[in-house]
Amino acid sequence: MTYNLPPTPAGSKISSSYKAGEKMLKKLLQNSFLSINLVLLLTSCRPPQEATEFNTTDMPIYIDGLDQDQRENLNFAEEKFIQTATTKSQEVEIIWVIDNSGSMENNQTKLAESFDSFIDTFLVNGKSDFPFKMGVTTTEAYRNDKDKWEDYDLTSYAAESDLTLFKENFKKAVKVGDGGSGDERCLESAFTMVENDPNWFGGDETLSVYILVSDEPEQSFKDTNNNDITIAQWAQKFQNLKSDPANTKFYPIVAIEEVQYSQHTEGDIGNRYLELAQLTGGIRSNIHEPFDAILENIGNTIKDLVYDHSLNKNRKIAGETVKVYINGVEQKTGWEYTTNAIKMDSPPAAGSEVRVTYWYEK
Repeated sequence: MTYNLPPTPAGSKISSSYKAGEKMLKKLLQNSFLSINLVLLLTSCRPPQEATEFNTTDMPIYIDGLDQDQRENLNFAEEKFIQTATTKSQEVEIIWVIDNSGSMENNQTKLAESFDSFIDTFLVNGKSDFPFKMGVTTTEAYRNDKDKWEDYDLTSYAAESDLTLFKENFKKAVKVGDGGSGDERCLESAFTMVENDPNWFGGDETLSVYILVSDEPEQSFKDTNNNDITIAQWAQKFQNLKSDPANTKFYPIVAIEEVQYSQHTEGDIGNRYLELAQLTGGIRSNIHEPFDAILENIGNTIKDLVYDHSLNKNRKIAGETVKVYINGVEQKTGWEYTTNAIKMDSPPAAGSEVRVTYWYEK
């Protein structure tokens, strides 16, 4: 029999435990009929080898793309979400508040003619990416006799059942006329609808999108109880309807530049619409620009919101450090980081844990 044992390094002293182990194994194999070349690894019994020494003082430590100096100004954080449903998950309610004053007939026509650019962003081949319903009212819904919806079925179910009829009904609904009040109160009108028809509105998880269409200043200087109110307070009032403020968005399509006409004044005087959009993460668009592009942009934004996971809005996140894990497995693709949110190309399976890690400024 041949026993090939690992060589002993020159100058090393073999421990007694190593010798005892070698002797015992030889004895056990003495009666074997096989010729065995045995490599005996008893490194734990050998004296420890001297480690190679190197200086780490000048070596930068990189974590998530940041060296040690960069990390001194940042904190690490992680946030977790449980995916509650797959595609067609979050319901979206879209509230159109249309100015029905004397100067709006042409804008209502342009809105109706461009509607395909909006709906086609999330309703493809007769199927909607998510359940939705739309309601159309006017900027004078704050008046007791005007607080009503246009009487059309504008739901995803109706759209999937008969898309042609659905589009025709929307185009009829937004032509609300031009005989209304010149005292345009988009916000007071929208909140009047919330108070007077609460059953129309969805639950806490529903995404509420308010699209305001007007060529004149926003004039909701009083709330529905006739108390003075600012734009910031209006935004808070609507956001308080949801536990997550991110589920409330405003998209004003309005005249931006102030212009004085004989009968009315156009423009976002005081940038009230702009402030509202900024406070709710929406977008203010110019009513005098092509409606096709405006509506397509809003439609795509709504679609993105359904698949977003919002992160802490109070943190300035270093975007290059963001990592996404689904059920503990890092995802290299299939998602995109936008400002304080993760946009998924498609939602993971229901019940999946989505974990997001990142560094943010202290």
